[in-house]
Amino acid sequence: MVTAEARARHGRLELTQRRLLNAAVLLSATVLVTFSNDAAMLGKAVATMWIAVAIVVVAALRMLLVGEAQVVRHPIVIALGAFSAALLLSTVLRGGVTAFFGEYGRQAGALGYLVFVVVLLATVVYHRMATLSSLALAITGAIGLTGAYGVLQITGNDPVAWDNPEFIGKVLGTFGNPDFAGAYLAIGLPVAIWGAMRREWDAIIRGFCAVCAVLAAIGIAGSQELQGLFAGAAGIAVYGLALLLRQGGAVRRVGSRVWIAGAALATVLLTLDVAGFGPLTFLSGQSTVQSRRLLWQTAWNQFTDSPILGQGLDSYGDHYNLLRPIDETLRRDLTNASDAAHDVILNLFAGGGLLVGLAYLAVLGVVGYALVVGLSEAEGDDLLVLGAFGGAWVAYQAQALVSIDVVPLRLLHAVVSGAVIVAGLPPERRTIPLPALKRVAGKLAVAVPTAVVAVVLVVVGGRMVIADAVVADGRRKIVANDIVNGARQLERGSSLVPWEETYPRLQGIALIQIGQSGFAEQGVEALDEALRRNPNDLSASITAARTVVALGRPEEAIAYYALARTTDPKDPDLGAEAGLAALVVGDEALAEVYFLEVVEVARQAPDVQEVYRKTALNRVIGALEAIVEGAPDDARWLVALGTAQLERGLTDAAVESADAAAEIDPDADGLAELRSRLS
Repeated sequence: MVTAEARARHGRLELTQRRLLNAAVLLSATVLVTFSNDAAMLGKAVATMWIAVAIVVVAALRMLLVGEAQVVRHPIVIALGAFSAALLLSTVLRGGVTAFFGEYGRQAGALGYLVFVVVLLATVVYHRMATLSSLALAITGAIGLTGAYGVLQITGNDPVAWDNPEFIGKVLGTFGNPDFAGAYLAIGLPVAIWGAMRREWDAIIRGFCAVCAVLAAIGIAGSQELQGLFAGAAGIAVYGLALLLRQGGAVRRVGSRVWIAGAALATVLLTLDVAGFGPLTFLSGQSTVQSRRLLWQTAWNQFTDSPILGQGLDSYGDHYNLLRPIDETLRRDLTNASDAAHDVILNLFAGGGLLVGLAYLAVLGVVGYALVVGLSEAEGDDLLVLGAFGGAWVAYQAQALVSIDVVPLRLLHAVVSGAVIVAGLPPERRTIPLPALKRVAGKLAVAVPTAVVAVVLVVVGGRMVIADAVVADGRRKIVANDIVNGARQLERGSSLVPWEETYPRLQGIALIQIGQSGFAEQGVEALDEALRRNPNDLSASITAARTVVALGRPEEAIAYYALARTTDPKDPDLGAEAGLAALVVGDEALAEVYFLEVVEVARQAPDVQEVYRKTALNRVIGALEAIVEGAPDDARWLVALGTAQLERGLTDAAVESADAAAEIDPDADGLAELRSRLS
């Protein structure tokens, strides 16, 4: 029998869990490790992971102390269980350690989403309708801090020197990106508005919420990005629906019908706009939307290439170059890649296939169902609570259609999803006695695995933070000309996390940029390590190829270029560069293969979307000019160059190329057609 003392201890442990959830929310907005290489996200990822570990440990401790388990019966438990199993299975079958930890700077691998599962489930288990106000205050405080920091940023008083000049004068918060800051503020805004309007709270708390809401609105505007504006509008619209439904009578009936019709019309029009159809052209005319369409197409290509298991969790960037459409290849230069689909659901389907994608949709489906049921059945203040958290949930979904699931957004998504479940479709709660825990063997069966997993994750998280700080210190030392110590720090940082290819790549590039052959040799070795960890690291393979050429060993570059071309077989600049390297070592057959690939891309360039056509033709012309310079006696490349120049409208240059080709071989393939078009 459970004693009163044990029950009291149980209550204190539940309060601890809720405080941990509140801390996770606040840390998601405030952690900023300025001395680290990734100041914005890695610290947040590790901090929230440690809190998830603490939640699991406290839950296990409760089981050991009270001798019973607290469980909930709800479809969300099944959905989260399926999602967790899918994440782990995908990690084992696709990507391994890399898929578990995720892309550097994103941390959207299996571990990041398992933290999401723990936080969402803990919110459902440890919160009741009466306790959601504390979670609301934590979210309100988080967006208030973010908005206040944003005011400093837009007024030119940011104490942090961010390295992207494009973002100067915009609200970044601690996220390093205005899209993320605007989205984060938009998600929390309906909750803050609810707090400001809640009559049960005294004036001080309501005033605090009102100030935070105003700061959030300023921050959304100051981000200067559409993401926050649309997400904020969607969230506020849902809270507005809750206000209408609370009125009752004719206002409820007529108002809700008008709202539903308006929401449906707006959704249809905006969807058609993004797709490039319909009467609206606001979004489809935005360059960001145009570019995202190609990123979405790339994600779709990745999914259809491996529909069951996907390419590996959070590995979009590794397969981006290989599977992107030709428009995307030719609108970006070789160094300007993308590591995310900019659509959370598409990104999960690309990385995890149907296995992970459908399980994630099941989680969204349960939460969405809880929101709809709750809005139709809840009354009074409970309806407004649901409207606030439901608005936050809808705001997340709106921005997730065009964004990346970075740590703070994912964390907010977890807690507001749990809150929607609690407020809209409360779970059935039960306590199950566990007599086995009265025996030593039973206690050890719970304590030992929990302790092992907790210690491992705490240690790994600590190593990740230390490694990032050490790498940043090494890069600073090299810039300050303390080369020996800088190189030592870079090596140390890379060794601390042996699965992360980013650090040896940064180490290699930093050593090569010193400009001394001895350090360049060490740099190539570091790049080899990066490629061992991830053969799809295009930057590492290209940098290694160029470096060994500069060191007078062009024959070694061939293997690096071959590896690079398996990652990106379509980029014209890379094809020309690889072919010219083959010419240098006398492998004319290989050079011809690469050059013909460039010509094939040149043939496709005129067919890209009009908005990218000029850029596409400029890129293939540049590549063909390099080929002609390296192989001036082959008329084929001159004909291809002339054709591309003609498509670009450079008629005089096309005539010169055609004349030069005719001098070499009057019967060259395509020359007669080119001259006919020129005449």
